[in-house]
Amino acid sequence: MKKIILLVTVLLIVFLSYCKEPGTEPDPPIPLEKKAALTVEDHSLSELWLKLATENFSGTKNVLITRDEETAFEFTLSGNDTTIYNDSLKPSTNYNFSARIIDAEDDTITTKTITARTMDTTSHNFTYQMWEFGEHSSSILYDVAIIDENNIWAVGEIYLMDSTGSPDPHRYNAMHWDGTEWKQIRIPYVIGSTSYYNPMFTVFNLGADFVIFCGNGIVSWDGIEYRPIPIDTELWGPNYILSVWVNNRNSIYIGGNNGSLAHYNGTEWTKIETGTELTLTDIYGTEDGAIYAAGVDMQQVKGIVLRKTGETIWETMITSEIIDESELFDKLYGSISSVWLDEKNTLYTAGSFLFRYENNEWDYVKSLNGNCLGCNPLNYRGYLYSIRGNGSNDYIIAGDRNTLKHFNGSTWRQLGLPYDQSSNIIWVKVTQQNNIVVAVGDIGSKAAIILLER
Repeated sequence: MKKIILLVTVLLIVFLSYCKEPGTEPDPPIPLEKKAALTVEDHSLSELWLKLATENFSGTKNVLITRDEETAFEFTLSGNDTTIYNDSLKPSTNYNFSARIIDAEDDTITTKTITARTMDTTSHNFTYQMWEFGEHSSSILYDVAIIDENNIWAVGEIYLMDSTGSPDPHRYNAMHWDGTEWKQIRIPYVIGSTSYYNPMFTVFNLGADFVIFCGNGIVSWDGIEYRPIPIDTELWGPNYILSVWVNNRNSIYIGGNNGSLAHYNGTEWTKIETGTELTLTDIYGTEDGAIYAAGVDMQQVKGIVLRKTGETIWETMITSEIIDESELFDKLYGSISSVWLDEKNTLYTAGSFLFRYENNEWDYVKSLNGNCLGCNPLNYRGYLYSIRGNGSNDYIIAGDRNTLKHFNGSTWRQLGLPYDQSSNIIWVKVTQQNNIVVAVGDIGSKAAIILLER
């Protein structure tokens, strides 16, 4: 009985709390607190991305952004959030930002001041050593992979004399650096009981105990022995393997001539339809699964960039050819030989020009002299075959006429020997790991290697 009386009393109290005398108005709702915050979304050498987030403002808002106590941006905001892009900044510099928001009710909120810092530049100061190899025929190196400063692999075709002074009929298809010298290596393609030493066109490593060599076939190196990775000729055909990307030991992508592309899952190969006949000369990806491939036809001056969109689905991202300037950037100009992603997933393509894809837009890399239609690139560089680096403030481009240039986030500098329009040095591939850079190619009929250390 006592429980029933207690329950009735509670309900009566609740009921009376909601009752008003006739003619009285209900209590007005308590207004929600208006809030705003400014945060740093991203940064580069000369750019900053800020995010402004607001809560509980009414209607459109007038926004004023100050940078170092001076007005930098004024705009009207209809939603709750927006991103502010600030460019033309100095490298390695702190900037102080705050935002003032005035809404339709004339209420004003000022955010806390935040400090954003642009990236620093890196050093151009590399020392270098350079080598030539080959004693007959035409020797050349096509690709290079750095494991560490004492363990570097380069691949191609090197022709030397035998002990009698006659041309050795058995070519070498790789070079290995042990920290002191380069040693010529013959990596076998084993078919049945026979070993062949055909040229190797590309190499990739996940460490000293997992190196992949590709050419007419695929060979892995575990630090002790070479092991073939068979691929069905009906799936791959007679195509050469010219590019390789390894996500992990159970995920390998290979590209080659005739637009051929395939994926290995550790057990079996899957053919990937690319929709192109262009030769896939480069593949590059990231740990989060973004992968791109570059295709080229040098004779017809055409190119393509493919992008992975599904497990075995790739799409054409953009094509290139000889076009009128008015068609940029629906297409890119010239041909494309290499692709690379920096730490912000900005995509770069190297070929006739150096382009980049950032914030869903294509553009020239404007910091590079001669890098536009109507400019004269021959005054500054040759055709670009390769691009690699550590990040947006530390990367290398390589090409013909001894083009080997480093970007430090602000300026470009030629590395090694001076650039020369009449030079016969062609750097086919370049790679960089921290403060080590290696480029390979040929000088006339000899294979060439340059090793640079910072």
